[in-house]
Amino acid sequence: MRIYRSVYERIKSTLGRKFHEEGGILLTNDGGYTVTDFVYDDRGSRSGGTYSPNTAFINEHIRLHNKSGAYFLGFIHSHPRGYTGLSMGVSGHTGGYTASDEEAIYKLFRGMKGTRRLYFPVVQSAAGGGEFSVRAFKAERQRDGSVRISED
Repeated sequence: MRIYRSVYERIKSTLGRKFHEEGGILLTNDGGYTVTDFVYDDRGSRSGGTYSPNTAFINEHIRLHNKSGAYFLGFIHSHPRGYTGLSMGVSGHTGGYTASDEEAIYKLFRGMKGTRRLYFPVVQSAAGGGEFSVRAFKAERQRDGSVRISED
């Protein structure tokens, strides 16, 4: 995953300074090769162990950025100290509740039929004396229609 330095610095100054379970969206204006923008989701829901995006807020920003030629490239969010990977497991929950990052990714791909690749970085915040870091993951639609999640 390539990212503009200015975007990385914005992520570091928002998600990197707050406690875990914060997030936002990544956008691209170069065909999906580089993260060229980030929108912090200050309206999402948070608990001690979950972040749920405010879909109305996110969708509005995606629409606004689409008008200027930028497109959705994925979600970035922070995890508690020491949890640097995506949460895995598909629970089969229905309704609006999603139990893990993996389940959310599969759900997102089901709704975005033409999407081939998205990114899902996990941030470790510097809040509380930790050190800021980002670990990048990608999800790619395979030829058979399945979605493969891997570190990037």
